[in-house]
Amino acid sequence: MRYIVVHWKQESLQEWEQQLLEQDLADIGFEAFDGPKSYIQESLFHEDALNQVMQCHPHAQLIGWETCPDENWNQAWEEEHPEFEYAVGSQMVRIHPHCAFGAGYHETTSMMVDTLVAKREWLCGKRVMDNGCGTGILGIVAVVAGAEHVSAIDIDENSTRNTEENMQQNGIRSHQYTIVCQDHPLQGAYDLILSNIHTNILLRQMDTYAHCLNAGGELWISGFYESDIPALRQSVETHGMHVIQILERGEWRMMICQH
Repeated sequence: MRYIVVHWKQESLQEWEQQLLEQDLADIGFEAFDGPKSYIQESLFHEDALNQVMQCHPHAQLIGWETCPDENWNQAWEEEHPEFEYAVGSQMVRIHPHCAFGAGYHETTSMMVDTLVAKREWLCGKRVMDNGCGTGILGIVAVVAGAEHVSAIDIDENSTRNTEENMQQNGIRSHQYTIVCQDHPLQGAYDLILSNIHTNILLRQMDTYAHCLNAGGELWISGFYESDIPALRQSVETHGMHVIQILERGEWRMMICQH
C-alpha cells in the first residue's frame, strides 16, 4: 500500500483552525497528521476533493503532494509511536502500532480505555463491537476487562492485521474475537458498541448502531468536539437511544448512550 503525503503552510493558522482542517481532511479519507503534513492512501486520494477542503480554509495554503513508499511510512510511523503499555487489573496490555490509529496516546482513545477499565464489573460477559478498531486496543482492553467476545472492524487492512497481531500478543484466544475488514459496522447483537471515529461517520452510522444494540446496551462514541454534541445528541435520540454521560479530555469529547 502506498500513501500520498500532502504539504501545506500553517503560519497564520490557529490551533482550533488546524483541528477543523484536519477534521475536514479526515472526512475525505486522510488518516494521519504531522503538523503541516497529512497522509492518505493513494487509492483514496482525489485532487478535486482536496482542493474543495482547502478552499474552505483560507488561512491554510496548499503547497503540493507526493507519493511516499509504504515501507518508509511504516518505519517513520513506528519510530514515532513506540509500543504502548496499559495496566488492566493485574494484566499489562501491550499495543504495537503498525500504521494504525489508536495505540492509546490520543485523548479520544485514552478516554475510552479508562472508561472500559472503570466499568469492568459491568463489562463481564458482554458482547462488544469495536467499530474502527485501528490497533485493536479497545477490543483487547474490553476482553481483558471481562467481555465475552469482541468483533473488531476496520476499513484498512493494515489495521485489521495489526489488531490480529496485538490480540495474539496479549494472549486473547481466537474464540474471543472476530476481525473483519470492511467499511461499515458488522451486523449482529451487541451489549456495547465502541466507535472512536469522526463526527460525520458517527452520524452516518447511527442507524446501524441502534439496530445492532441490545435493549439496555450502551453505545460509546468519541472523536469529536464540544461543538459536535448537539447534532450527535439529536441523532442519538432520533434513533431511540439517550445520552447518559459526556466525558471530556482536552478539547475532545466522549458520549455514553443507552438503548
